[in-house]
Amino acid sequence: MTAVFETSCSAMGIWYNALYRSTTVKTLPTLSCSRSSMISRVRRSGRVWALNVNEVRWLPLSARLADGQPETSAARSMVAQFKQIVSRDSVLKLKKRSGELPASALLPGAAGSLRLYEMHSNFVHDLLRKARTTATARGYRHVWARDGIVCVRKSDGADVIELLAESNLESLL
Repeated sequence: MTAVFETSCSAMGIWYNALYRSTTVKTLPTLSCSRSSMISRVRRSGRVWALNVNEVRWLPLSARLADGQPETSAARSMVAQFKQIVSRDSVLKLKKRSGELPASALLPGAAGSLRLYEMHSNFVHDLLRKARTTATARGYRHVWARDGIVCVRKSDGADVIELLAESNLESLL
C-alpha cells in the first residue's frame, strides 16, 4: 500500500479542521485482497486511529490480479484523514523507526508494508525541488516538507531553516 500525505484537502471536498491541523492521507493498496475487504479493513482500523476514510475513484488504476483470486482486481485508492495530528505523528514515528511500516500495524491481518509519501500543493512541491537543488550545492544534508513548510538543516544537531517562499532560498547562501 502506498500512502500519500496531503495537507490541502479543501479542493477534494474533504472535512478540514485548521484547529487540529488535520492531514489527509491517500492510500493506494497493493495488498492481495478484494476492494471491498480492503476498504472495510481500513475503515475499521480507521476508527482506532481516528481516521475518516473515503474512496477515491479518479486516480489511475493498474489492473492486476492475485494468483487464484479472480475477484481481486485493480488497486483502489482511498482517502483517510487524521482527525488529530497526534495520530498522524504516531504513524510517522513508527514508520521512521522501522524504515517501513508493516501493513499489519494499521490493518489487522494484512500482509506487506506501507510506503508513506507526503503530497504537497504545486507551489510547495516546486519550492521543495528548488530547495533540494540549492541546499545540496551549499552542503546542507536534510531537506523536507511538513505541513506545507519546506525545512532545511545542515546537520543532525543544527538549527532548522524554514522556507516559505522562493525569496527565502537566499538564506541558504
